[in-house]
Amino acid sequence: MKCIRNICLYLKKYISDKQFERIFYQDIDDFKSILEENIYWKILFSNFNKKEDIISMNTYLYDYVEKNYKSVYNEISDAYIEKLIETNEKNEVIDILKKKYKQKEEVFINCCMIDTKLELIYSIKKALNYPKHCANNWDAIEDFIYDVVLPKKIVLQNWDSIKEKLPQDTIILKRILNKINSKYSTVLYE
Repeated sequence: MKCIRNICLYLKKYISDKQFERIFYQDIDDFKSILEENIYWKILFSNFNKKEDIISMNTYLYDYVEKNYKSVYNEISDAYIEKLIETNEKNEVIDILKKKYKQKEEVFINCCMIDTKLELIYSIKKALNYPKHCANNWDAIEDFIYDVVLPKKIVLQNWDSIKEKLPQDTIILKRILNKINSKYSTVLYE
């Protein structure tokens, strides 16, 4: 059942194409024993470097899971991921999820080397592990703020220097961060 869970995690984008490929080949015998033969061969012969192959494989996997393991697929959610991370289970998938989704104690963003709005947005996205598809604008930063695992503490070092360089952007950023301050994270402006 672990293989089915891993497929569902992959289909729901909790693990990447490359991570799924590695997991598949590490546990190839387990996948072969649990999957229908045509699904197993579809994964085996998919080129994970070709977008068309990945789309086709995902379609096959989704149809297979929908038909045979819908309850497992429906169980996968952010809450499910949190429970998985809290387990003492040791395997590569749990390690991937812990790295990506476990709450950090604190994150530091040094503002003194930031000169542009784009650099500020990039620093926020990088420090808070925003998804790659998040756009480089304040609306996107605000939209995704609840979709990332926020650290317990966010420290914006040298805040005064960035306030002078980008006054409008720092007002917007502060408004966004105030939404999460104390409820989800503590935000410090040093």
